[in-house]
Amino acid sequence: MRTLMIERGGTAPDELRDIVERGSTEMVGSDKPEARDVDRVVIWEAKGSEGTLTPQGAMRWPDTAEVFVVAPDTSGLAADQRSTVLAWPADADRLRMAFLTGG
Repeated sequence: MRTLMIERGGTAPDELRDIVERGSTEMVGSDKPEARDVDRVVIWEAKGSEGTLTPQGAMRWPDTAEVFVVAPDTSGLAADQRSTVLAWPADADRLRMAFLTGG
């Protein structure tokens, strides 16, 4: 599984990055052209519900990609309805299971 990692408002916690890297065959950053051909997208929204989240914005990925939005505070976080929204670190186990089991 190829995963695109997008970090907004700050660097993702090391444990989160470790989960994503271990559960992916390859991890690419949003500055890479091949980021458009991924199976999963993980968006780290460091500002939580204070952030203005538009998941695709200028960055495009396949409509079939599984999208995870991860933030310290998810209350009021506006995310695409197809996205899985997870609080960090409260939902670390849910993210781990999704990445270790392939979805």
